Amino acid sequence: MRLGRVITVLAGAAAMYLLDPERGQQRRIMVREQLNKAQGYAQKQMETVRQQVEPTMQRVSQQVDAFGDQVSQQAQDIVSEARRQTQEIREEVTDATLVARVYSALDGLVSQPAAVEVSADGGVVTLRGDVLAPEAQRLLDRIRAMQGVRGVQNNLTVYDQPNAMNDFPTNPSPLDM
Repeated sequence: MRLGRVITVLAGAAAMYLLDPERGQQRRIMVREQLNKAQGYAQKQMETVRQQVEPTMQRVSQQVDAFGDQVSQQAQDIVSEARRQTQEIREEVTDATLVARVYSALDGLVSQPAAVEVSADGGVVTLRGDVLAPEAQRLLDRIRAMQGVRGVQNNLTVYDQPNAMNDFPTNPSPLDM
């Protein structure tokens, strides 16, 4: 209750000070000028702080991005090395078996499996032919993960537009023969 009274008294005093018939207008103008001046000062200070902080934030952002790229690359290297070592431990897979496995997987990975030729030499799978852009990376990732694959030679032609599918050649799969 006491705080409410104090606030009421202060509000009344401020009203009397600013609404005084003789000098109230001058006081209101003075208060407005001081508020405008304070606002301008605050804006200048905020701009100064922004100019000082922005380059630092950009550097930090670039360093975080670079660090993230390094960590990502190291993780990919670790996974690749683990796959390589695991593949060495696994039994040897013949090139013919690899080709058959890849042709079997093509059905679920690309919309036009007949447009892709597959060969293998020493565990390195070579892909030739035409695929759509959304399918290409998934195809390569899946083949790289197959048992016995030591590498993938990507000679695929990648199309962005699905309407290019009409131009795909239709190479029969050796599995269909």
